[in-house]
Amino acid sequence: MKKMFIIIATLVTIINVNASDLQKITFDLIARNEGFRSNVYLCSAGKETIGYGFTSKLYTSKKYMSKAEADKILMTYVDSCLRSVDQLKLNAKLTDNQKAVMADMIYHFGSGAIHNANDLINAINSGDATRVKSQLMRWVKQRQIKNGKVTYVTVAGLVNRQARLAQLWDK
Repeated sequence: MKKMFIIIATLVTIINVNASDLQKITFDLIARNEGFRSNVYLCSAGKETIGYGFTSKLYTSKKYMSKAEADKILMTYVDSCLRSVDQLKLNAKLTDNQKAVMADMIYHFGSGAIHNANDLINAINSGDATRVKSQLMRWVKQRQIKNGKVTYVTVAGLVNRQARLAQLWDK
């Protein structure tokens, strides 16, 4: 009985270490891609933003956010995004880097958009890394409304972000 407890305790410890590693990879990726700003600013979509791309009035109404506070908030988002990755309809087993890439996509574009991205999901399930990278690079446009007309414009920042994600997919 004692040996079984030690084995189970060791297994739980290993699982927790791996989860922490995945959280750190994901946190670092999102933090790098979003960048940190302590004061409210208008993002390229014209939304008030603070911290690591937080747009909720809960955060932007403060006008200032410390990095420590932003780090705590981002970690809660990381956990939520990773749970959302686990709910994707994937047959393929993802590496930690691939899970972090998908969590970054969910963080930036929203869970609904990624869960409904059939071409991306099918590419992942095919196991064809080139096809996955091609799909990742399709997510570079931002919706803009001018004179009541909706257009989609390629944004250099998104091109760079998606290129980093595509590069990380193979590592």
